[in-house]
Amino acid sequence: MSEAAGSELDAVYGGLPADTHPTIHALLPVMTTAGRDSRAYADWKLNVVIDGLLRHRRPS
Repeated sequence: MSEAAGSELDAVYGGLPADTHPTIHALLPVMTTAGRDSRAYADWKLNVVIDGLLRHRRPS
């Protein structure tokens, strides 16, 4: 994932309202790329989000 894409994810996470996304809001300090290896951390963040979506999908 590019650094720009990681920054976009940071903006998306930061823009989510705390009342509807309390877990993501609580994890914002560890889900932003500031001060870290941006590429590796952005990849990790995306995997966390995808894993969470797959585990919480509605049954068909």
